[in-house]
Amino acid sequence: MMKAESIPDTMYVYAFDIDSSDKTALDYRKLYSDNLVPDSLLTKEYWYLKDLVPISVKEISIRDTEFIYYFLIPEKYKGKIVSTAKENNINIPDKNLTAFELMNCWLPSLNHQDQWAILDKLRTETQESKEMDRDSFRQMFQEEYKPETMPDYDEVNILSQCMIDGLMYYSDYPGHEKIT
Repeated sequence: MMKAESIPDTMYVYAFDIDSSDKTALDYRKLYSDNLVPDSLLTKEYWYLKDLVPISVKEISIRDTEFIYYFLIPEKYKGKIVSTAKENNINIPDKNLTAFELMNCWLPSLNHQDQWAILDKLRTETQESKEMDRDSFRQMFQEEYKPETMPDYDEVNILSQCMIDGLMYYSDYPGHEKIT
């Protein structure tokens, strides 16, 4: 786990009274599957599509923070992960895992070589690369153009533990448990 110095010492926590059956409340699974909030499986974020007024606000002090490293990847890349695993004879034990769970629960259980086999395939050629005139490049530089790529995922550190007003808070997402 990493320590981070960039989290504020004081935060405000807002409480709202929301009807959970209201169709204008989008839960974290919907936000993730619709590619609206890539870390919503971690944060358990909800969107409420009506005006809100907090019923209370609390100022809290935060200290002794610890973070866990995660990959944030849209669900649309699950097929790319699964097909790359298949091509490399890497077994995925549970076909119902989301792309997020594959990257953060299953991938860390693999050996280093298999991890990189997956990560290397999770790259997309940039738009600039796609538009490059490769024939002109070859004529000018006497070599083949090597396309520029970007990862299909983001890498972030997420708060996993901290002290709040003397109470210990632990994230409830089982992010790094091994899947067997």
